[in-house]
Amino acid sequence: MNKILTLSMLGLVAIGLAGCGTGGTTVAPAEANTRVVAATTKMASTDMTSFILNIAAEVNYQEAHNFTDPLVTDTTGSIVASGSLELKAKDMLLDTAEASLTVEASVTEDMGGTSISMTQSAAGYFKEGYAYANLTNASSIFNFGSEAPTKVKTYVGNIATALGIDLTSEVTSSELINPEMITPFVNDIAGVVATEKDGALTVTYTVTLNDVVEMAVDMASLNGEMPSSYTSSELDAMKAELLTQLESMIVVRKCEIVIGVDKDGYVNKFHVDVDVTVTEEQTDVDTSAVTDTVTHTVTGFVHIDLSNINQALTITFPSDLNTYVEDTPTN
Repeated sequence: MNKILTLSMLGLVAIGLAGCGTGGTTVAPAEANTRVVAATTKMASTDMTSFILNIAAEVNYQEAHNFTDPLVTDTTGSIVASGSLELKAKDMLLDTAEASLTVEASVTEDMGGTSISMTQSAAGYFKEGYAYANLTNASSIFNFGSEAPTKVKTYVGNIATALGIDLTSEVTSSELINPEMITPFVNDIAGVVATEKDGALTVTYTVTLNDVVEMAVDMASLNGEMPSSYTSSELDAMKAELLTQLESMIVVRKCEIVIGVDKDGYVNKFHVDVDVTVTEEQTDVDTSAVTDTVTHTVTGFVHIDLSNINQALTITFPSDLNTYVEDTPTN
């Protein structure tokens, strides 16, 4: 559980940090930020019934323990994982909805002297009200028995009805994403490079630890956790102290976030690339003496691309869907 928590915290730090963009016409940071906020708002207020979503991710995590007790052997461990997802969908809120999904993932873990390696894949489809799942190459995860089918289908009907979506209601973008809540955080990032080519905007945010401090203060202010009595000098002193704490724990070699906005004003790209090391000290409960210095290093990326939003789309299905075994739907 500690490993999962550590990886999650490192991921949050990575997303709070972020590079460069080339090609096309340079766009001023203020204008780029405004367009990113507008695109995010538009995404929240648009029913995307047809689209292609691609996600690729890779992470290399290394952990090293340096114990102060010379009789205790230092240890190291690593986790290498990668995965990809492609989702094609059309008419998702209509009775004519169709979709295809493919997922692949591989994990190699070497922790505590134990090594495991696993590669899995799965596929899913939606057609004529039926949801299909092909879990043939994911059997080691689901522990199928020798007689259990790995290709199954379930009747869902209209997806909107099944999910309880009220298509008659109107939701304004401000109810989903308030630009006033997003704008301060975007504007806190000092390193912004933006270019436009053929109407498409690419914005790369290079975020420093100082920017993370500014965002943390803004978050505290928005949540009403910042004392209103603070003077500007007191606020600066608090920021300096927080920055010092972060710099004593975190080393950033590479971290960048790239956001793309297509010519129609939709967010079509969200790429995060990371190379970060976090060092923590573990102490004895009784004496508070340092017993172990742990170094966590994470390198990797998450690349999310979205295209064909509400455009014509053709989905190809396997020819053996009629052989899938029907299963009773469950929650």
